[in-house]
Amino acid sequence: GPPLQTNVNFLTEFNSISGDVVINNAKTVTLVGDPSNNFGNSAPGRDVQLSTTNGDIITNNVNITSSNGRIALTANDQGAGGNIYVGPKVFDNNPTGPGGISSGAAPIFLYAADTITINRHVTTSGGVNGNVQMIAGTGPGINTLHATFASPNPAAPTETVADDIGAILLNAQINTGTGNTVLVTSA
Repeated sequence: GPPLQTNVNFLTEFNSISGDVVINNAKTVTLVGDPSNNFGNSAPGRDVQLSTTNGDIITNNVNITSSNGRIALTANDQGAGGNIYVGPKVFDNNPTGPGGISSGAAPIFLYAADTITINRHVTTSGGVNGNVQMIAGTGPGINTLHATFASPNPAAPTETVADDIGAILLNAQINTGTGNTVLVTSA
């Protein structure tokens, strides 16, 4: 179904019953909560999808987890951001601290209109579906009509005014076991 629409600065959520978690926030959102309480979904094979209409996604010190379900973060930009920060916004030299992303044997999609900064580990257990795909920027070469962006996969990131920004900064480990890691930037 359609995403739950929110307009908040801070967000906490965890589903342990059934179904997917699909949320779209209007602006920049920072995940909050006790680091031992993850943001995610423990319903087996169910998705965690968080997007912004106009702003950043900051995991801060809250882990994003699923029980073998896809995890997708998409930060869009209408003039106020469009970045993803896995972990705190400012690198604190603690890549194994809380704030990472783990999906079991399911894929992780990180799509940002501008920049993706990895300050905490991003992990899958690999296998056929345990890939990590990061796309930063909306410039030439990103074919938004490609099957990669067709439902049920997350849509490509968008921005209303092209700004020549598209970067991925890796300050922590990406571990996909036997899966693949795909990094794409286009400004």
